[in-house]
Amino acid sequence: MTPGPIVHEGEKIPMPAVRRPSMPSACLLALAALAFSCAGVAADEAAAGHDHHHHHHDHSPLDLGTKGAPSVSLKAHRDPMGGWNLHIDTPGFRFAPEHVNQANVAGEGHAHLYVDGVKRARLYAPWFHVDALGAGEHKLRVTLNANSHQELYSGGKPIQAEIVVKE
Repeated sequence: MTPGPIVHEGEKIPMPAVRRPSMPSACLLALAALAFSCAGVAADEAAAGHDHHHHHHDHSPLDLGTKGAPSVSLKAHRDPMGGWNLHIDTPGFRFAPEHVNQANVAGEGHAHLYVDGVKRARLYAPWFHVDALGAGEHKLRVTLNANSHQELYSGGKPIQAEIVVKE
């Protein structure tokens, strides 16, 4: 819709026609806005020490020996709204998200969750929700990991818990 002329002191001043951006122009503007916002997120994460494009975590085993090593157990509780609420009990181990990607500290770190052998999440707390997995049996495995992401071992065996859930 083209606006009518403006009347100023009895004189009509014509208004230029307003042109809507073409579809390609609108798409370019949307892409530019998205790129700008993603650049801001990447800059914020880089400033916070997170570089998701160049993560090279050391997942090699870190054997703690058998004396005083932490342990882990895993329980799955069916969520009435769907999926599963997992409870990870870690005697001798503290979740320390504030130290991820930093030097290892004995007795702290995070966990990795695997569903049917595929890593699904990094865990920073003893409770975690997993969406519905689909019909059938599914193997859930949780490993304890150091701040450096190395998988923790005790006496040559991974410190992990594994259960099977059925939907």
